[in-house]
Amino acid sequence: MSAAGDEDLEKLAMEHPVLKQAKDALDRLSADELAQIQAEHREMALLTYEAGISAARHEAEEKGRQEGRQEGEAEMLLRLLTIKFGPQPAEVAQRLASASQADVLRWSERMFSADSIDAIFA
Repeated sequence: MSAAGDEDLEKLAMEHPVLKQAKDALDRLSADELAQIQAEHREMALLTYEAGISAARHEAEEKGRQEGRQEGEAEMLLRLLTIKFGPQPAEVAQRLASASQADVLRWSERMFSADSIDAIFA
C-alpha cells in the first residue's frame, strides 16, 4: 500500500475490501496495548537475533582469516627450510601445519642462525 497518510489509507480501504479488512485489523492491533508490547518484543528479538548472526559471521570470518594467515606462514617457513636445507620429509610439513602461530614464528627466527633442521625445532 502506498498511502501518504491516514486520509489516503482510508480512501484506499474504501476502494478495496481486502485493504479495508487489513486496515481494520491494523487499527484493532494498534489499540491493543498487549499486542503492541508483543510486537515490540518480536521486533527486539528479531534485532537481537540479527545482531547475533552478524557477530557470529564476523567471528567466523576473522577466524578464517587468522587460520589462513597461520597456514600461509607455515607454508612459507616450509619453503624457506627447503631452500636452506633441501627437501623436507612429510613429518616436517605436518609439524608446521599443526603448529601454533607462536611456534612458527619462533622457528622462523631460528632458521637464520640454525645449522641444521634439528636446531630449528630444538
